[in-house]
Amino acid sequence: MIKQFLFIVFLFGLASANAQTTLQVVSKSTNKEFTFQKGQTVVVEGEKAEIKVETWDQPQVVVSIILFAKNPDRSVAENELKSFNFTFEEESDRILIRNYYAGSAKAKSELTAQYFVKVPTDCPVQMSNYFGKTDVENLSANLDVNSQFGPINMYNIEGDIGIVSRFGDIFGELLNGNVKIESHRSNVTLKGLQGKYDIKSKYGLIKVFADNRLIDLNIEAEKADVYLFNPEPTESGYELISHFGEITLPEELKINFVENNDTKRHAVYTPGQQQIPGVYVKITYGDIVVRKNPKP
Repeated sequence: MIKQFLFIVFLFGLASANAQTTLQVVSKSTNKEFTFQKGQTVVVEGEKAEIKVETWDQPQVVVSIILFAKNPDRSVAENELKSFNFTFEEESDRILIRNYYAGSAKAKSELTAQYFVKVPTDCPVQMSNYFGKTDVENLSANLDVNSQFGPINMYNIEGDIGIVSRFGDIFGELLNGNVKIESHRSNVTLKGLQGKYDIKSKYGLIKVFADNRLIDLNIEAEKADVYLFNPEPTESGYELISHFGEITLPEELKINFVENNDTKRHAVYTPGQQQIPGVYVKITYGDIVVRKNPKP
C-alpha cells in the first residue's frame, strides 16, 4: 500500500514538473538624446513600466528604453513585440516619451517596459505610470507623478511636487518645497522634510518623520492611521482631530483636549515660541500617534 502511495505521489510530482512552462523572453531597445531648452518639460507616459529618472550636469535629456515580451511560445512573443512600441515627440514646451501596445487584439504575452531617463537638474518632470515602479532622484525642479498599481520612490527633490497614487505606496526622503499628495489605498512614508505639505489619503498608513525644518503639515485622512515622529515634539504646534479614533501622545507633550469623547477627540498645542512649524491632522475612522523620535 505504501509503495502504491509513493508511486502515485511520484507520478503527481512528475506531472506537475512537466506542467511548468518556461517563458521565452524577447526584447527591443532604443536610445535617444535631446538638447534641453529652458521652458521644456519632460513628459513620460509609461504603462507596465519601470521608470527611473536621474539628473546630471549636462544640458541634454538622454533616454534609454527596453521593451520586453514574455510568452511560452517564442513566436507569439516575437510577433506581439512588433506591436509594442515607443514614441518620442519634441515640441517647444515639452519632450514626450511613451510606450504603447498597438495590436488589434489583447496581447497574450506579458509586456513590460524599462525606462532610464537622465535630465538636467532644473528640468521639470511630469510622469504617469500604470502597473509599474517610479523612481526619481536629485531633481531641483517641479515634479508631477500620477501612478496606479505601482510604488513611487523620491529622493532629494526640491520644488513644487504633486503626487497622485492609487494602490501604490509612496516613499519620499529629503523633499523640500510645496508638496501635495493624494493617495488611495496607498501607504505614505516621508523623511527629512522641509517646506509645506498637503496630504489627502484614504485607506492607508501615513508615517511622517520630521523636525523643525518642516514649515507646515496638513493631513486629511479617512480610514487611515497617521504617525508623526519628531526628535523634539514639543517644538511644533499641533491641531489634531480624530473622529471615531484615538490620539496618542508622548508624555512630554502636554496637549489640551478641546473635546475628548467616544466619537471625537480634538487636541490643540501651541508652544511658547515664534516661527514654529504647524501640524494639522484631521482623520475619520483612524488613529493619530505622535512619538518622540531619536535625533539622527
